[in-house]
Amino acid sequence: KKHIKYDDSLKTLSQLLVSAALNEKSMPYKIPSSYCLLKTRIREKRQNTPSTAVPVITWHEFYELATNECRIPPKHVTSAAAFLNDVGDIAHFPSAQFEGGFSANPGQMRSLAELVILDPQWLTNMMATIFSFKNNFKDGVLQ
Repeated sequence: KKHIKYDDSLKTLSQLLVSAALNEKSMPYKIPSSYCLLKTRIREKRQNTPSTAVPVITWHEFYELATNECRIPPKHVTSAAAFLNDVGDIAHFPSAQFEGGFSANPGQMRSLAELVILDPQWLTNMMATIFSFKNNFKDGVLQ
């Protein structure tokens, strides 16, 4: 009896779902192969990110990856990001603004739109940690 590895099963299921979606009349367009290549590159970056590191790249790094390695025309990079965000491969918030910054140089990064989160599950886990019932809230403020 042939034993199918879990990864093979997920890959097969993924291929079947993509095939079914593309055959649906409600699917208005085919996914460009360059978007699929970008999806693969993002997954590789995610897998190569050390477990102790934050799985984030800058918008500039994402843009360079999309245009240089994946040959996505510059005018289509935001569409590629929206696609990857919609299918759950990245988390990107193109219109989010915040005060302060994430970088070592305060004031350098002024917008959450400047970050691309390579692992949306990591973000979900972080949010769950912050907003769990284990934390202390006083007057609606996290202590």
